[in-house]
Amino acid sequence: MFNTEHVNEFQAKLHETFQTVQRMFETLTNRAQAELKVFLGQAQVSSKEQVAELGKELVRLGERLQKMARETSTSGSSGVQPPADPVN
Repeated sequence: MFNTEHVNEFQAKLHETFQTVQRMFETLTNRAQAELKVFLGQAQVSSKEQVAELGKELVRLGERLQKMARETSTSGSSGVQPPADPVN
């Protein structure tokens, strides 16, 4: 059977193993948090760049539409009627 000495040795090893696992878990948690911060930072930068690019494209589209409107108004009636006012 197990005597007190065996139980004490087992408890000491168990305590040591628990502390090792706890340190490993803390290390992994810290790494995961660091990687998450980097990932979120990259996503934020990417989102800002995408919004900026979308803004540029909207400006270009607006300029094209204005140019088309000017060309249509200077060339006379194109046979296209403006849309009716929407009913609220």
